[in-house]
Amino acid sequence: MKNLSLTAAAILVLLLSCHKEENEYDEKGRGKGFAIKNGKNWYTSTYANNYRPSKNTVTVALYVLNSEGVLREALRFKNLELHEGEKPIEVMHDGLLLTNFGIFYSTILADGDVTGDVYYSPPSNPYNTLTVESYNDDTGELHCRFNAFIVGKPNDPTLPDTLRFEDGWFRVKIIK
Repeated sequence: MKNLSLTAAAILVLLLSCHKEENEYDEKGRGKGFAIKNGKNWYTSTYANNYRPSKNTVTVALYVLNSEGVLREALRFKNLELHEGEKPIEVMHDGLLLTNFGIFYSTILADGDVTGDVYYSPPSNPYNTLTVESYNDDTGELHCRFNAFIVGKPNDPTLPDTLRFEDGWFRVKIIK
């Protein structure tokens, strides 16, 4: 009886350790992200677009969908250079950042295609940094950490005029 119990326990351990590993990215390269947004945990999905091989840059979005699957908020890192190391997040105002690296956040209204309140990175702020921990040019996998303090003038009076993202990270796969 003792041998039977040990055998059953061993089989159970083997079965539990052989579970199928979840793929980190879906077929479109979308991954996961996280930050502490104004003191609360903020879990997101991610995607990469606007990949520019000539400049070796990409735009990465961290986004949240509501329970019906409609986009409700997004944090975007524009013109992120694809090489490892820390990068200061430069000033971005009213979406006017064509060549530099910057960040902006927006709420999304209606059925997911109308921009609501918008926040941008303020001038010269040492708190605003992003670190590319790893980037694999062959697979397109990008892993980053970030901290960001951004400002806005929200129309919604329940929203704050500043957002602080702390201990943030994201994983995404760039489809070339």
